[in-house]
Amino acid sequence: MNLEYVKNRINELAFDYIIDIYADRQKDFFFVEIGAHDGISGDPIHAYIIKYKWKGILVEPVKYLFDKLVTNYKGQENLIFENVAIGNKNEIRDLYRLKQTGDIMPAWYEGLGSFYPDVVLKHKAFIPNIEDYLITERVKCVTLKDLLQKYNIIDIDLLQIDVEGYEYEIIKSIDFNAIRPKIIHYENKHLNINDNKGCDALLKTKGYTVFDSHTVNDLEETVAFLNSFEISMRLCMRILFHISGRILYRLTLQGHRA
Repeated sequence: MNLEYVKNRINELAFDYIIDIYADRQKDFFFVEIGAHDGISGDPIHAYIIKYKWKGILVEPVKYLFDKLVTNYKGQENLIFENVAIGNKNEIRDLYRLKQTGDIMPAWYEGLGSFYPDVVLKHKAFIPNIEDYLITERVKCVTLKDLLQKYNIIDIDLLQIDVEGYEYEIIKSIDFNAIRPKIIHYENKHLNINDNKGCDALLKTKGYTVFDSHTVNDLEETVAFLNSFEISMRLCMRILFHISGRILYRLTLQGHRA
């Protein structure tokens, strides 16, 4: 058991533990999910939304995915749906994605939608003729500030972002003097090294503790939470409990082998 193992376990477990801690104590939990897809496929917060009946805004620019999103959350009256993309200004912009097809494709192919065509095309190893499926869709973009003002949102418990390489731009656009999400969880998989480091550094300067999983496993996500002694202590205690269990398990195996 070494420090690298401990670091890895902290990074892997951080998001679920932090969400559990907040969800247990926050009755009126409010979230904003940017890049909500269909609300189910690969969605890290779908189960929490249903279990705790969270209130929130789900944002998805691709119309057919947006329609699935609304259908999949039918009956959840606490949710607001927006068929837009979040950008750094209000405009109509090109979104690059793969067209719907009956051909054999990876289960996740519908989630490949980005402002950057190279982000989509770099999946060629999984879809050899990916260029044949690439299409451009014009989507409406609004700023995060305008979206929140539209619904008079002044406090966010969780900001969830999965936008295929545009995560840093959205986080840079946040006016942290006006609104400070308690938790920010985003995919870092398609950020380059400089943007990844820049995003981490920005969040730390704004008072967040940052956990990156991209050095640990293939999840490649980052979770950041506002510095809180209570959260930090409870998180550490849960992780130490988990690690102590692993140590006991390993010692037991060694005893049997001896």
